[in-house]
Amino acid sequence: MDDALERHPTDLRAAAVYLHRRSEAELRGFWEAAVSGDRRMAGERRELKIRDPLPWLAETMERGFGWYVDKVVVPAIRVDPVVFRGLMRIFNMLEPPETLFRNPEIVARSLPVLARVLAGDTPPPQFPDVTRAQALAQLEGDATAR
Repeated sequence: MDDALERHPTDLRAAAVYLHRRSEAELRGFWEAAVSGDRRMAGERRELKIRDPLPWLAETMERGFGWYVDKVVVPAIRVDPVVFRGLMRIFNMLEPPETLFRNPEIVARSLPVLARVLAGDTPPPQFPDVTRAQALAQLEGDATAR
C-alpha cells in the first residue's frame, strides 16, 4: 500500500488499481495453494474430463503437486530441518509455493522420503483424523471430570 500511495499520491483510484494488480501478482499463488490444500483436506475431488485439455491439465498438475506436498514434503519436515525451514518460508509467504519443486536442495533432501513412500513405507499421518463425535465425546468426558 505504501508503494501504491507513493506512486500515486494524488490519485486514490490509480493507487487502488496499482495495489490490486501488485497484490494479485504476488499473492495469487499462495491463495491457489491454500485453496487446493483445503480441497484436499475436505476430500473434494472434481471429475476430470479431457474435453477441454487446459483445465484438465491444470487439475492434474494441482493433484500431483498436492500429492507431493502431502506425501513427501510434509513427512520430510519431520526428519529434515532444511525442508522444514523451506516449507515455513512458503507458509509465511517469503517464498512462492513453487519453491517446493524449484529449490534443488528441498527436492534433494525430500527424495529419501519419496523413496520410502514409493516403496509403500508411508509414514503415519502426523495428526490422525478426529470425527466430530469423537471430539464431542472427549469434551463431554473433560466436563464430567471436573
